[in-house]
Amino acid sequence: MKIQSLFCKPLLISQDEMAMLLRTNRGQWSMFEIGQRDLPLHSKERLQKLLELSLSIPIYCESSIKQEQNQQAVMKLLLDRQLKDTIVKIAQLEKKLEQMKKKYEAAFHTLDFVSLVRNKKENDYFENGALSMIEKNALNTIQIHNLYKQKQIEIKIQTLQLGQKMIYKYLNE
Repeated sequence: MKIQSLFCKPLLISQDEMAMLLRTNRGQWSMFEIGQRDLPLHSKERLQKLLELSLSIPIYCESSIKQEQNQQAVMKLLLDRQLKDTIVKIAQLEKKLEQMKKKYEAAFHTLDFVSLVRNKKENDYFENGALSMIEKNALNTIQIHNLYKQKQIEIKIQTLQLGQKMIYKYLNE
């Protein structure tokens, strides 16, 4: 017989706490819960009183309403703070993505430029070592700002935007 089945409403009372309320020990209460032992008469009487009291718990009493209102206020405050943080994070990621795309595009333009310079016969006087270094830097930039990393940031932005919409919804309920 579980404690939840004794009371009509769920209560957060540990075995130790219930044993103290009934003026018995935890082992005896535990054995009573599983149906292997009976309680002393004084504990049964106290249990009966507790059960009667639990039946008179109102749906919402004044203290519960105040606690609920307090929790609602705290939730709105925290959601508002989270919304502001989310807006900042989205702006930061959008800026980072824009910079990545510009560098990625510039790297391809640089590769095209190097290719043009190398392929023109009249441009033989350009240092091949310098062109190789420029090409290497452009390829490195493409690797650093590759399409997969850009897509990851886009996904993060979309996820944050979805969270932002949900927070707006919760704040406006």
